[in-house]
Amino acid sequence: MPKTIERACYALAADSKSETAELTLYGNVVKKRPLEIDWDNDRIAKSTDNYIVEQEFLDDLKAVGKCRKLNIRVNSLGGDVHVALTIYSRLRELAENGTELTCSVDGVAMSAGSMIMCAADKVTASESSLIMVHRSMTMPPDYLNADELRKEAEKMDEYDKAIASCYKRKTGKSEAELLRMMSRETYMTGAEAKDAGFVDELTSSEKAIAIAACADKRSLIVGGRTFDLMGAPLPLNLPSVTQPEPQGGADVTDISQTEGGNGIMASNFDELLKENPTLAAAIEKELKAKAEADVSAKANETAAKAVEAERKRIAEIDEIAALYSPELVEAAKYGEKACTAQELSYRAAVENAKRGRKFGDDLLADAKDSGVGGVHAAVPPAEGNGGEKSEDELMAEARAAVKAALGEEVTA
Repeated sequence: MPKTIERACYALAADSKSETAELTLYGNVVKKRPLEIDWDNDRIAKSTDNYIVEQEFLDDLKAVGKCRKLNIRVNSLGGDVHVALTIYSRLRELAENGTELTCSVDGVAMSAGSMIMCAADKVTASESSLIMVHRSMTMPPDYLNADELRKEAEKMDEYDKAIASCYKRKTGKSEAELLRMMSRETYMTGAEAKDAGFVDELTSSEKAIAIAACADKRSLIVGGRTFDLMGAPLPLNLPSVTQPEPQGGADVTDISQTEGGNGIMASNFDELLKENPTLAAAIEKELKAKAEADVSAKANETAAKAVEAERKRIAEIDEIAALYSPELVEAAKYGEKACTAQELSYRAAVENAKRGRKFGDDLLADAKDSGVGGVHAAVPPAEGNGGEKSEDELMAEARAAVKAALGEEVTA
């Protein structure tokens, strides 16, 4: 009886009568299916596409254990080297037990994807297919000193040798030559891969699949499907296109759906923490990271605005600084009661008013203390009144003298 297993990113069809099976591997190779958070809709998702999950694959592979022929269809940018080595070993185990393995590159077989491809005894690809080999990559888990970095490098060298051994079995090339190709991050078309021994047969051009790089240079579009490059470098000669709408790509599912069909009954975080502590911890970590990023972004924005406002304040004070004393300007800029240019002008006006009022008060006081009001000018005797002036005339002359001393205008 035919048996079919369908996953989001691959399918397996086995026919016990003909003892043949076909395994379709479309997606990135991972240890566990990653979580995704849909912030706009407050939902948590487990990505349902573009991932070949190790345990799912190994479980499903048991269904083809008795098949004599297995065709593997690959369209993968690669992924976790540990998982790829496991998949490679299990496929080779089938081959050693008599299963005939063939592999068809339906689009790309890059990095870990090319390792899985090389598990087959016969590989076919179109001329437009893309095959890539490179050295393993890692991200240091923490701050490392020189000795620790050297240990990491030595560990990566051993991984590279393990990867090269997969290629060596298929191509017959020496380890040294393969490591040089991996160091150059070698991209090959189907025809070039055939010349290099990675591909055995080219399919007709009618089956060619269009491959292009997204404009962001972080993903590839292969036959209408979008694949995340996960940091892998792109060849310079690939055409670039604007990111299309997802076609068969990762879907965001509701939080109530989890891996393996087990439903989550929790309706709040406390219930989720009891029901699935691992998932709850992952969600909490994501939320904290987002909150910290938001706070940091706001703090940086506020600080930038404050710096800009301070620069503007100083510049405006400098524009009118020539009108006031250096002491007053310095206090306005950096004193305990630093102020704006407008406040500086107001303070200077108040100071000038105070000084003007005090000057007038002091002048009047000096005039009063001098007794100028009691001093009468000597004038020649006027005809007809014996030379004496009237009291009104004397007072008028005294007022005129005071006004003259104060600098006020004297009118007749």
